Amino acid sequence: MGESSEAVKINSGVKMSTVAAITAALAVGGYLGEGQRIAGIRRKGGMSPWKKSGLVKHMLGRDLSIDPNSL
Repeated sequence: MGESSEAVKINSGVKMSTVAAITAALAVGGYLGEGQRIAGIRRKGGMSPWKKSGLVKHMLGRDLSIDPNSL
């Protein structure tokens, strides 16, 4: 299983300790069998702080009360 961490691209932005933790968790959970390896791990990009701020502002401005006449 030590081979799986070497198979991950170095420029992926993922720390080798993270790869080792993921590999161990998969092996313990039974999802990674003997002779299998991880082909690649990539970092998931987060939402832009500007976009997140706009979304929060929009959602907080919504009126979530239920109009009894619409039921």
